[in-house]
Amino acid sequence: MVFDLGGGTLDITMHEIRRREDNPDVLKVTEIATNRYTLLGGDDFDEAIAREMFRRYLAQYEGHAEVVRKLQREEKIIMSQLRVYAEELKLELSERESEAYEASGWDDEEEGCFDVGGNMGGIGYAYDDTFTREEVEQILMPFMGAGLSFEDWQRLDCLGETRNIIYPILDVLHKAAAKLGGLERNSVDAVVVNGGMSKFYLVTDRLKQFFGKEPISALDPDQSVARGAAVYHYYLHAYDEIRDNMRLLGNTDPAERSEGNNPPPGNGRKEREFAAAASGTLLGKLQLRSGIEWGHTVLNDSLYLGAKNGQVREIIPAGIELPYESELMTGFRIDEGQSEVTIPIKRRVLDGNYVTIASGRLAFQQEYPQGAYVAFRIKMAESKLLSLTAWTADLASFYGASKLRTCARSVSVALKLTEGQALTQEEEKYLLTMLEGEV
Repeated sequence: MVFDLGGGTLDITMHEIRRREDNPDVLKVTEIATNRYTLLGGDDFDEAIAREMFRRYLAQYEGHAEVVRKLQREEKIIMSQLRVYAEELKLELSERESEAYEASGWDDEEEGCFDVGGNMGGIGYAYDDTFTREEVEQILMPFMGAGLSFEDWQRLDCLGETRNIIYPILDVLHKAAAKLGGLERNSVDAVVVNGGMSKFYLVTDRLKQFFGKEPISALDPDQSVARGAAVYHYYLHAYDEIRDNMRLLGNTDPAERSEGNNPPPGNGRKEREFAAAASGTLLGKLQLRSGIEWGHTVLNDSLYLGAKNGQVREIIPAGIELPYESELMTGFRIDEGQSEVTIPIKRRVLDGNYVTIASGRLAFQQEYPQGAYVAFRIKMAESKLLSLTAWTADLASFYGASKLRTCARSVSVALKLTEGQALTQEEEKYLLTMLEGEV
């Protein structure tokens, strides 16, 4: 499991990593599950501390009503400065709790206390305060999900605690269990932490308690994304080179093994490799090259199509491997005289409601005075670009087996609507026999 807690978001994925049987030097990485979009990060930790600082700031001047009213009026300006003090306090606490600080030999009899505050800019009233480690931990404890355990993935829908670092883990475990047919605590072999906030001792201690094993922090979490991007870029080009070499070896489809694909005579590297292939030595060398083979991307959360009267219909389930193409979805109908419709794509949030995350407009090529049936097909690319294709059947001539018409032509930034192509005979027959039910 990869746990990436940064400044604004928490991203968690579970992967299966194994060596390829035909080439042990290549690691095959398969994505099993990923959490839904989670707005939780270091900024939220800072905000919680800053809120407590503001409460204490007001308390310092509680004997002066006019000052308190002024501070309340200037809350927005004050909070911007207090967030800076809050981050400094968090970083200082994290540094003191680190192994490097303990190894330095510093021994301060008041090391459990932290002085904060100072000049508040143009407010005119200074803020001076002291926090203990225990007080900071108490402020941040709600983010630790102390009341949640590994087995709670089995009752995910019943949990009320969601705004913490553990609930998104349970979300991933729940999805992984559905795909793998169950999950035990020892099913997670390792936890790799990433992101600046993953260095905070409260976070690593909680993960150790939750999983029963020490989290792995490779190199500097602040730089790991950049380093990973460089490695990923390298292997992308390395695989391109391997494919070129394999083509020279003749390890391609018969159509590609034409005389025109043979390397021209010469003394270049590819010519020497091609010549060496006759003895079978180059193929072995190519197969011994180490690398990473990436599996398919999976969708982190289910997507729904918004319909009439607040109803929704699931169009792509969570955990599906991408690219994905749905079956032909029927049962939709447009009203009399309607010439265009809005297509809202929704997702389910933690409180059970559905929010629109993308939308597009579907403009019909003609008017349907008596309404029309509509069928959809959804596609999602591996890049998570969503496309929707629609067809209509005119109700006026519906029972006369009218020929189906393509109807969509509209594009939005987040949702791409494309003009439908002709259906197969089987699809047309299925669409023409759909019920008149309305969603």
